[in-house]
Amino acid sequence: MRRQRTLDTPLIDLRLFGDRTFSVALGVLTTGAVVLMGVSYLIAQYLQLVLGLSPLAAGLWMLPPLGVGIVSAMLPPMIVRRLRPGFVIGLSLALAATGFALLTQASGASGLAVVVAGLVLAFVGLMPVSALGVDIVLGAAPPERAGAASAISETTQELGGALGIAILGSMAPPSTAAR
Repeated sequence: MRRQRTLDTPLIDLRLFGDRTFSVALGVLTTGAVVLMGVSYLIAQYLQLVLGLSPLAAGLWMLPPLGVGIVSAMLPPMIVRRLRPGFVIGLSLALAATGFALLTQASGASGLAVVVAGLVLAFVGLMPVSALGVDIVLGAAPPERAGAASAISETTQELGGALGIAILGSMAPPSTAAR
């Protein structure tokens, strides 16, 4: 860190982290990636090991939430014209939390429907957060550091995804983890 602070063109410009907006947006992006990737991993395991679906069938059942999530990621630019980005992110996170709460109710014969509905809500909530988070990160950085900010944003999301799979996957009980 000391070396990066003294370089004219650092690999990671640590001064960017001094901006609270930048740091908080990165934290939200990372947390969202941890939760989304970790839960997606566990849901794939649940569909295959608990419900007995084939890997192909499990993947196909995860496509509707992903499709709806992709569409919902395109909506924030239109919504933030009328509402503050922080308000939109807060509502999106509440919607995602509702989806995750619904996932806790999956059991028995209704498990598949509950899982798909819960994932739809979670993806609809988290995909706009991701889209707006990247915009906020880039907007908080000076124009000459936009490339560095974009790289840091992408890296934190990838790190969050890997941590989500590692942490939530290792915490899963043996009945939902790989046997």
